[in-house]
Amino acid sequence: MRWTRVFGWATLAIVTVIAGCTLLLNRLLPDDLCATEIFAKVRSPSGKLTAIVYEIDCGATTSFSRQVVIVPTPEGRIDPQALPRGFFAISLGSTVDTSPPMRASLVDLSWLSDDRLGIAYPAGSRLIRSAARSGGVDMTYRTYLNAAHRAPP
Repeated sequence: MRWTRVFGWATLAIVTVIAGCTLLLNRLLPDDLCATEIFAKVRSPSGKLTAIVYEIDCGATTSFSRQVVIVPTPEGRIDPQALPRGFFAISLGSTVDTSPPMRASLVDLSWLSDDRLGIAYPAGSRLIRSAARSGGVDMTYRTYLNAAHRAPP
């Protein structure tokens, strides 16, 4: 009878410690373990809209994705975590050079007019989504070659 009581209290203590540690870790760790980084911001000719290229990276077990979104030109700093889902998204494959000098320019944006945006991306990437139009702006897409093992210039 005595061992049953000791075992019961020990079990309760262990469960309480595990629950406490779980709650503590839940408070300390961020809600979203994915990192979001802005790589390019390009204003429309009128300055009213801004096209943004950003990357979502969820760690070593997943490939990162590049996305493009068009937002009204903000007054101040843009919070990467607050960006809406992009109308254009690619996942970069092994044929794409993702070395640090190349990472900043993997998706190239150019405003052709206030209502037309040109988007160029590496030919070896996997297209996740691409809209023909977003927020009153028409898109023009093209791919370019980006060899993973090219010789330095």
